[in-house]
Amino acid sequence: MLDVPPTEPEPEPETALPAPEETAEELEIPAPEPATELQRVFGYSRGNHSQTYRISQASRKANLRKSFDTKFICSTLPRQRIINSCETIPNSHAKQDYTGVFLAHARLYVFADKYGIKPLESLSLHKLYATLKSFTLYRARVGDILKLVRYAYENGPDYESNKLRALVSEYVAYEIDTIGETNRFFALMEEGGLFVRDFWKLVQKNLL
Repeated sequence: MLDVPPTEPEPEPETALPAPEETAEELEIPAPEPATELQRVFGYSRGNHSQTYRISQASRKANLRKSFDTKFICSTLPRQRIINSCETIPNSHAKQDYTGVFLAHARLYVFADKYGIKPLESLSLHKLYATLKSFTLYRARVGDILKLVRYAYENGPDYESNKLRALVSEYVAYEIDTIGETNRFFALMEEGGLFVRDFWKLVQKNLL
């Protein structure tokens, strides 16, 4: 005989839950919540009894524009950081030797002039000019200037329009009251050469 599996009992029908009794009281509708900060920023407005919001297009654009214009991304641009770090630092006492600073700018100028790198040539000359302009010429530091003069006239191409030589010779003429009192200056003048020529032209030009 074949085994017949027992049949499962049929599920009992679900009993419907009684419907909740309806109250005669009127349901209260909660009052609309106040507008959030985000809604105020984007210009939403809510009526006294309305659940819809209206967007003020002009206000929204103005707020977005203000947010974009005042965005803080980078405090200092890389290029600006380099410029700021290269600002000239004036000397503050007679023991500060500026020979290395002067010669660094002068050597960079000679290099740029030799290879025709005009932006570097202008930049190095400008940095040398800015350093000389802020430099306090103590009598003990006259040697720093004269070493710069020697380098300018012993290196680089020899032509009268040499801007480096014009700059240093003009500085010497300007500070002659201090430089001209030293034995080092007299020794340089006794050597003769192109510096004496350029220096005398400047003196003659300002005397006439």
